[in-house]
Formats: sequence, C-alpha cells, structure tokens
Amino acid sequence: MKNYKTSKINKEELLEYYKVCGNAVKTGTKFGLSGPTVLKIVRLYGVTVNREHKKYADDYIISKYHECGTVEKTGKALDISEERINKILDKNNIDRIKIKHVQIGDKFNKLTVIEFLDYHVTSGGDKCKVFLCRCECGGTRKVKSSRLTSLNKPIKDCGCGWKLIQVNAELKRVKIEKKKKDLDEIRKQKRIQRELNKKNPKDKKYKVGYKHYRLTILSEIGNGEDKVFTVQCECGTIKEVRKLTIPTTKSCGCLQREKSYKNGLFTKNDKEKQLMYSRYKNMKKRCYNEKNHNYPNYGGRGITVCDRWMEPNGMGFVNFCEDMGHRPSSKHSIDRINNDGNYEPSNCKWSTNSEQMKNQRRSLK
Repeated sequence: MKNYKTSKINKEELLEYYKVCGNAVKTGTKFGLSGPTVLKIVRLYGVTVNREHKKYADDYIISKYHECGTVEKTGKALDISEERINKILDKNNIDRIKIKHVQIGDKFNKLTVIEFLDYHVTSGGDKCKVFLCRCECGGTRKVKSSRLTSLNKPIKDCGCGWKLIQVNAELKRVKIEKKKKDLDEIRKQKRIQRELNKKNPKDKKYKVGYKHYRLTILSEIGNGEDKVFTVQCECGTIKEVRKLTIPTTKSCGCLQREKSYKNGLFTKNDKEKQLMYSRYKNMKKRCYNEKNHNYPNYGGRGITVCDRWMEPNGMGFVNFCEDMGHRPSSKHSIDRINNDGNYEPSNCKWSTNSEQMKNQRRSLK
C-alpha cells in the first residue's frame, strides 16, 4: 500500500463508510481517492465488495421502469446504467413503453387536445411541444406534451379539480365557523342564565317559623344579605346565623359532633372504648362479612350476634358495653362459653389468651 497515497487515510473510517454506502466511487470522492484504489483497500482488509447488481432486485427495477416510463428516467432515478436496465428488461421479456406522440384530438384524462401552439425550450436545450387543451368543464389550458403523457403526476384537467377542492374547503370552513358561532351563542345564553340565577336564587322562604334541617327560625334582624336569623336547634341550642350561611348550615354543631369519632359513641381520648369498639366491630365481621378470613369458623358455621347487640344507630354497641361490663385488663378479650353458641350476653365473657386456648374447638384428625 506504500505505492498509494493512502498513508494519511483513516482506513477504519473508510471501510465503515464503504459498508454503509456500498459504492466505491462515492467512498473515493469523500476520501479523495479513486474508485479502484478504494476497492483495493477494501479487498486488502477482507471486506466483501458490494456489486451494483446487489443493490436492486429485478422486480424493483421493472416496477420503477413502469413508473418512470423510460429507461433513461429509470437509470437517473436509481443511479444505475441504462445498459443494465435494458438487460433486465430483455431477460424478463418486458415490452418497452412506447412514448405516445400527442396529436390533435387526443384525449388525456379530462383534457382534449384542440390546437398546437408552440415549442417550449428548456434550460438544457430540450424542445417540448405546447398544446391548447379543452377540459370537460368547458375551460381551456396550455399544457406541455410531456405533462400530458407523464406517468408520474400528469396534468388531468384545466384546474377545475383544484377549484372544486377549494370550494369544498371553503364550504367546510363556513360550516365549522357557523357551528362555532352557534356554540358561542349557546354558551352566552347559559352564562346569562347563570347570572340571573345568582341574582334571583330559588326562593327558600327563610322566614320566621321555617325549619331548615334541624334549625327552626325564631326571628330575623336586618335586610338583604346582611340579614341575621335567630334559630333554635332540635337539641335546644339557640344561636344566630347569617343569611349567607344558613343554606349550608344544618344544625348548631351537634350534628357534626354526633358524626365525629365513631358517630359520637365515645370521645377520641377514651382509649378503652376505642378497644371495645374495635372488638365489637371484629365480632360482627367474623359473623356477617364473607370476605373476612375468620368467617368460615364463625358465620360460616351459623354463629350470629344477638339482636340486642345489633341494634342500629350505635345502640348495639351501647348495649354490648352495658352487658359485658368493664374489661378486667388489657390481656382480656371477648370469648364464647359454648364454642357452638352465638354471641349473646349469656354465652360471652372476658377471657385471657390462655383461657381461650383451653376453651377452643379441637379439630378432628
């Protein structure tokens, strides 16, 4: 390789570029070498030489020929020689596409040739005939012969097709604009209606004697939005409520207190009642919640909780506490005397873990 001016060439970069493009001439142009020199370097380093015929299959070249219409255009499109294209066409018995010479009276799509006008000379010196054509819509247009016979995007009409597209697009735009205006008008009407509703809300006649949830209006002072009502709650508490807040006020505050922390059954700081309530809930889950993992050993065996401990509105828990009494210690939990009996005052007691182990059911082996 000393005879070639390749000492400063990055061989690895050259080989990688050649593998990508597969063309010795293009590789040589990039690295300042001739095509044969590139091929010698490629062969010296054991890289397979890409042949031009491997770049395109015959079927692809034939389809490209039908698309372009001539061997010359196909060669330029694929960057291969016309000789190779002709060989492939002959090998596959493909008839050559004859270039149609435009004559007066010929019809191409919607255009009919009616008159020869002149020659058009391209920048490369090629001459092309220009004809006057009449469209099916009645319009006329000057068209080059090559644009009439072209297989790739030929001229099909005088421009009426494009005008029709523009007209349809304009109609669509007007329709969308009208729909948008209609929607804006509907939104405007709704907005006006909301404003009217704010100024004239639905009359809930907040007058003396009117009952709102737990509150009964006793008297009122002031006018308009500054009006203040004196109300009495069902629990007996009397307080003052402003007109602006009475629609959202349901009680003197007792309702919230009743709802807070286990529906008012005990206070947040009563830890013993919390533990009692937890055991009470678990007892009911074991008997009635099929998703509970202990359900098969309790509710699944037909064990239930007595009606007194199942009373609604928290009374069941109150009765449970009264019947079971104070828990002796933190080590005690509720236990059934008869393992096959229900949860009821006569069958329940407080037991330690060891006592419960002695009283538990024995599985049959």
